[in-house]
Amino acid sequence: MNIKAAVKRNQSVIFCYLIAFVLFAGFSIYMPGFASLSHIRTVFLESALIGIVAVGQTLVILTGGIDLSVAWMMTIGAYMVSNLTGSSDAKLVWGFPLMLIVTFGLGAINGFCISCLRVPAIVMTLGMNIILQGVLVAMTQGSPGQSAPEFLQMIGQKNVGGIPYLVIIWIVLTGVVMVMLFKMKLNKIAARWPAKAVA
Repeated sequence: MNIKAAVKRNQSVIFCYLIAFVLFAGFSIYMPGFASLSHIRTVFLESALIGIVAVGQTLVILTGGIDLSVAWMMTIGAYMVSNLTGSSDAKLVWGFPLMLIVTFGLGAINGFCISCLRVPAIVMTLGMNIILQGVLVAMTQGSPGQSAPEFLQMIGQKNVGGIPYLVIIWIVLTGVVMVMLFKMKLNKIAARWPAKAVA
C-alpha cells in the first residue's frame, strides 16, 4: 500500500488523532497524574459504552441515517435486565434475551417507520427517544430499581491483565465491524439503499 496515498486519504482521521494527542499531552503537563495508568484505564472504561454505541451508530450513518433513540433505548435495556432478573445471575438466561427482543422490536419500529412510512430518521428516532423516556419515568417514578446482576457488574467494573472487560468488548466489536466494512461488500448494499428511507 502506498503510505503517502493512505495518509492523504485518511488525513482528517489522522488530524483528529493528532489533536487528541496534543490535548492529552497538554492536560498531562497541566494536571499531574492525568497520564497515570489508573486514570487512563478509567477514561477508557468510561469511553467504552459510548464507543460500543458508536460502533452501531457508524453502520446507521453509513447508510445516510441517524439514530437519536440510543440513549433511552440503552436505559430501557438496563432497567429491564436489572428488574427482570431481580439482580440474579441465574435469571440472565431468559432476562437478557427478552431485553434484546424488546429493544430489537423497538428498533424495528424505527426502521419500519423510516423505510416504509418515509418518516425522517431524525424525527422518528428523536420521537422514540422521548416516548421511551416518558414510559420509563412513568414506570419507575424516578427510582433506579434493582441493581444489576453480579455477572454484569463484573463485566462493567472488573478487568483482566489491567484491561477492563468492557474495553475488551469494545475493541472486539470494533474489530468485527472494521472487518465487515473493509472485507465485505456492504458498500454495494448501502449504495442500493433507498435514499429517501434514511433522509
